[in-house]
Amino acid sequence: MRENFLVWSFFINNLGIIIPIVVVGCLLIAFIAFIFINRAIKNKNSAKNKNQEIEDSKEKTVGKYIISLPNENDKYHFLLKASNGQVIFKSRYYSSKATCKEGINSFMSAVREGDFTVEQDKSGRFNFRLQKGSQIYEGETVSRKDIAEKTIISIKNNFETDNIVDEKFIKKEENTDIKNDEN
Repeated sequence: MRENFLVWSFFINNLGIIIPIVVVGCLLIAFIAFIFINRAIKNKNSAKNKNQEIEDSKEKTVGKYIISLPNENDKYHFLLKASNGQVIFKSRYYSSKATCKEGINSFMSAVREGDFTVEQDKSGRFNFRLQKGSQIYEGETVSRKDIAEKTIISIKNNFETDNIVDEKFIKKEENTDIKNDEN
């Protein structure tokens, strides 16, 4: 009995030391638990991001570049066609087929690394603008902002392709007019 009293007496006399030790121990356990929970959340979010990237890559489709010589002026340009055959971008004119191919590579680099914006002109119509450094690419003018935004999405989904077709002449009415969903 006397031994129990001594233990309790020691415990009560040293509460000023024991309580801080217990509190620090609890805080340490809570901190360690917080670290493990935080890591688990980060791993879960990382897995979600990887799954989202996989889903995004599934949405990518294969477009096609067409290098054309549209007229007697011997000026080349390229078209980017979506996988459904719709023309989604028409380039400026180039003096040779080689510079036109370089233009395709520059365009692809700009889509990967550049910034897209949608701009409205004075008449209230819209077009996209893609800029990477001093390189600027502009889309066709359309009546609604959402059409320009959909064109950007379509370009991002179709630009990354090695499918480059060389055509000597393309009828302007059939293939160089960009078709828009302006219903």
